Parts: sequence; structure tokens; C-alpha cells
Amino acid sequence: MYVIYNIVPHKFSIVFAIAFPATFLNILAGQNGFISAFLLGLGLLLLESNPYLAGLIMSFLIYKPHLGFLLVIALIAGRKWKTLISASLITSILVICTIFLFGLESWQAFYETLKIFKQFGEAGNLQWHIMPTIFPAARLLGLNVIMSYSIQVVVSIVAIIAVIWMWSRTKGPLAYVALICGIFLVTHYPMHYDLVIFGLAIAWYANDGIKRGWLKGELPFLLYAWSIPGIYILALVIPCLTYIQVLPLTITTFLFLTLRRQAVFLKYDK
Repeated sequence: MYVIYNIVPHKFSIVFAIAFPATFLNILAGQNGFISAFLLGLGLLLLESNPYLAGLIMSFLIYKPHLGFLLVIALIAGRKWKTLISASLITSILVICTIFLFGLESWQAFYETLKIFKQFGEAGNLQWHIMPTIFPAARLLGLNVIMSYSIQVVVSIVAIIAVIWMWSRTKGPLAYVALICGIFLVTHYPMHYDLVIFGLAIAWYANDGIKRGWLKGELPFLLYAWSIPGIYILALVIPCLTYIQVLPLTITTFLFLTLRRQAVFLKYDK
């Protein structure tokens, strides 16, 4: 709630954050979506004012490396060297500490677990209907593993290019929105409880809209994007809805609107 209020300093922002369907998804799952969102959100908030502290905070996302992969690319594209150095240093220290305390076997076990997780994901043992990403969405449509991975790769490349374009040309809210959308598009490992992170993108986009005005269709879509995680709640309790997988398309559209908004306001700024 602290992060959301600092993104959108409005009395109703906390209400929207509490009522956000992804909040209930994380509570129902008893998972770590709040921690991930806090680390990423606070790190981005501090990126300009205290880059070294931002890097320290972001380094703790190592507990979910798939969430930090695109962040590294974004920091390089945005030439955020202080944050990148800080995050790299603290991450290295954390890895060395875990090896010292638990032995190298702990990382070997982690690697083996990733292979098992990959096999489970391909076979559908990870419940594709609660994974709001491209690969499981393609598998739910009946596509085979190779086709699904092919679509995932294409979408990932497009998302990476979009994030690099945004971070190399601008700083602030819209760049953060593009990054968060990209996180859900470049990897198929995020689960439904990770959608708490998606709430950060909605908040930053809303704040930018409040400050600079709305373009056509943005506000209705933003309300739709805020409500769409509710489908995943229904999918958990109503079997006939378990094959609904609309969030990958929603996030892709959100990324497109972010790029459009950036292009429009860059034109106005000139």
C-alpha cells in the first residue's frame, strides 16, 4: 500500500489497491506476490533519487530470477549504471553467502528444480489456466510445445525491443509500465498471484493519465485491465472457466497503449 500511494498520491488509491482482484488472488494462494511487487515498485520509485539504494532493494528479486531478467536489460538500456552496479554487487554477495551457509549443492538443487518446473509447465502439471503468460495460453489453445515456444520467443523479442526503446528514450512512469508488461511477456513462469505486480503498471499509467490527460480509449481499458485478474479468481472456483486465458492479450495491448502514449507525448514535447 505504501508503494501504491507513493505512485498515485490520492486518497482513493489505497481503496483501489485493496479492491484489486489480484490482491485477493495472492491472499488466496498465500504466496509472495506482495513481496515481489514491493521490491520492484520501491526500487523503481527510488531509481532517480537514490540509485544505489534502488539497486540494493532490486537485488532481493534474485529469489525470483525470472522477474529480474528484463529489469537488467532495462537498466542497461536506460544507462542506470549506479543501480546496476549496486544490484549486481549485492546479488553477488547474497549468492556467496548462500553458498557459504548452505553449500554449492543448494544452487545445484535450484537448477534441477528449474528443469523439473520446465517439464511440469510443458506437460500442464502447473495448471496453465492460472499462468497469465504466453506459453500456457498457447498450450490451452491446443498448440504443441514447439509452436507454443515459438510464439513465446516472438512475443519476448518484441517485448524486449519495446522495453529497450522506452528506457533508452525516456525515464519515469511509462518506462516502468513497459517494463512490468514486458516481465509478463518475456517469460512464462509468472503465476496468477504475481499479478499483484501488474497493479503497479496500472497505478503508474493512471497517475500519468491524471497528470497529462487521457488519450482515446485509455481510461475504459485501464478499468478493464484493473478488473481482469478477477477472471482468475473465477477460474479457481468454476471449472467451466478454467480455459479462459485473456490476460496475455490484455498485457500486450497495455504495452501497445504505453508505446502509443509515449510516442504521442514525445511529439507534443517537441
